[in-house]
Amino acid sequence: MKNELKDKIGWGKYKNVVVIPTYNEKDNIKVIVNKINNHIDTDTKILVVDDNSPDGTRYVVEDLMKNTPNLFLYNREKKQGLGRAYTSTFMILIEDKNIETIISMDADLSHDPINIPIMLEKRKKFDVVIGSRYIKGGDIEGWELWRKLLSLGGNLYTRNIVKVPIKDFTSGFMAMSTKILEQIDLNKI
Repeated sequence: MKNELKDKIGWGKYKNVVVIPTYNEKDNIKVIVNKINNHIDTDTKILVVDDNSPDGTRYVVEDLMKNTPNLFLYNREKKQGLGRAYTSTFMILIEDKNIETIISMDADLSHDPINIPIMLEKRKKFDVVIGSRYIKGGDIEGWELWRKLLSLGGNLYTRNIVKVPIKDFTSGFMAMSTKILEQIDLNKI
């Protein structure tokens, strides 16, 4: 399957790629793809990275692809985890020199696609733009209190340890320059 994605490198007009890792997201994937397409330009590709979800997420995406020309599926043979879904996909995408920005987001509808154009605009000035839950205007919907407290505490702890003024180290909603990703050894993450 990795070769299948590599064969698609050179997507030409696509300078932005929204990467959505999935595992058992068949109920959400159609909704999130449609919402994204309501807010993006024609130069943005949507790439669903599915870890062979037993619920058939792959088949929902394949059906959507019939009428969604900017949607592509990278179906991985087995569940390898969220981190590997991102890093292995990023390593392939940065080979395409037309791609300038990679946007990561969750399929669970916790990240609002209305923010993608804002993030892409800010990405023109910055290498990384983080869609944070912990800034003015940020929000968390549908989380239990214990989960909010754990996340807030973990981010506060991390910020104090690494001494970096980032408020949301665990955000999965980011826009990143491919140039900056090229400088990172993604195999070590």
